[in-house]
Amino acid sequence: MSTSLLLLIITITFMAAVFQQHCTASARLIINNTAKTLNGDEEGGNQNLFVSMACNHTIYTQVCLSSLNSDPRTQSATGMQGIAEIALDLSIAYGFDAIASVDKMKSNYSASNYVLGCLSDCLEEYSDAISNLQDSLEALKKKSYDTVNELVSGAMTDSDTCEDGFKEMAEGREDADQPDDMSPLTNTNHYFFQLCSNVLAITKLLV
Repeated sequence: MSTSLLLLIITITFMAAVFQQHCTASARLIINNTAKTLNGDEEGGNQNLFVSMACNHTIYTQVCLSSLNSDPRTQSATGMQGIAEIALDLSIAYGFDAIASVDKMKSNYSASNYVLGCLSDCLEEYSDAISNLQDSLEALKKKSYDTVNELVSGAMTDSDTCEDGFKEMAEGREDADQPDDMSPLTNTNHYFFQLCSNVLAITKLLV
């Protein structure tokens, strides 16, 4: 066998060995990364796994995904219990935002305007709602899920009552051409309701 042919065979054998080793290493890396994601070890793995699992069981899935994924705490959540607590905490935070918005809106109406009276009622409703949610957060940490369901449902009723107040007041006015459109808090009330609904759905997964 000639020297050149021998060198060619050695070169081909070496390249084949290197290629095989590279492919094996790449495959091993893919397998390891997949396992990390499934086990929640990779950064963000817990967030993707538990948030997706939780939100798939809610009515308002997109609201659930956007709200939870916007909170960095979901990255370190240790399970569905942690996701439920974060979802509830987000509902409380939005309740406080609603109160701030209502308080700001009140300055735009005169004392004789019917909307001002409705806004004042909504302040009380949201104060009650926040109180219910704060109590439900403590109940959730104690795994008192029936209590959580009762209190969060009460908070949802509070936002409905706020919205209904505008409709009832408008229906009694002769100049109200579109009673259902008179509430300046419709979007706020609906979003708060959806956040709370998601909390109930996620909590059911813990029972």
